[in-house]
Amino acid sequence: MITFTWPPDGAFFDWGDELAWSVRVDDAEDGSTVSGGIAPGDVLVDALLGHDTHGHGLGQFSDVSGTVLATNDHDFAADLYFAFRAAYEDRGAPGVGRVTGRGAVTLQPKCRQAEHYTAASGITIAATSDPAGGGFDVASIDHGDFVSFSPMNLLNIHEVGFRLASAVNGARIEVHADAPGGPLLATVPIPNTGGVAAYGDCSAPIVDPGGTRELFFVFLRAAGDTALCRVNWICFSGPRRDEDGQTAASRASARGTPGKYRDRRVR
Repeated sequence: MITFTWPPDGAFFDWGDELAWSVRVDDAEDGSTVSGGIAPGDVLVDALLGHDTHGHGLGQFSDVSGTVLATNDHDFAADLYFAFRAAYEDRGAPGVGRVTGRGAVTLQPKCRQAEHYTAASGITIAATSDPAGGGFDVASIDHGDFVSFSPMNLLNIHEVGFRLASAVNGARIEVHADAPGGPLLATVPIPNTGGVAAYGDCSAPIVDPGGTRELFFVFLRAAGDTALCRVNWICFSGPRRDEDGQTAASRASARGTPGKYRDRRVR
């Protein structure tokens, strides 16, 4: 069995971070990387820039721990994430062939384009008119619609923010764990930005429910209400990158979204 002891699946990172990882292997016949029997060099770990449903290799390591730089040269609007994949081929046993065990974790960038959701209900996707860029918006949002993202782990995250446009008053986004009606983690009032082509930022504190979850972002106002807003991206903030008090969403808006970037940090 292969277990990543760090980082947790769904944890958040900034582009340009030096990402640490550690893994342990336990095998009934061979032993363990912790108690002995399996040498660290027999474990292969791949670091990948995740893009849509595939990954670009950033390095392969024969060890049970290490670090790697989270670099990226793709467009900001792409569906991007980071992943570690580990593999160990056991030595087999009498009458039993060699078997390769595998383990993996996926890490989320602190700013996620809203259109790259895991699941959704009621919404459409439309090209954004945001001068900050971003490619596409989640649009046609009515009361009760939602988008979800998985896996997500809110360890060390204290705030969630949105880049959006709205022409209505009194709407809100609720963040729930596990289901649209699951535990409430955050409530973010949606400001009337002056129209669906006038974009702004909003944010609110978020509670960590513990562990790796699917997070649901539910759009609400009153039953039957339509066209609540358009959402360009969703950002998460943690204390390590917010020494000056600025949120990830406001940083992303201020910097814009150039067509290509490397070591692009949303601090």
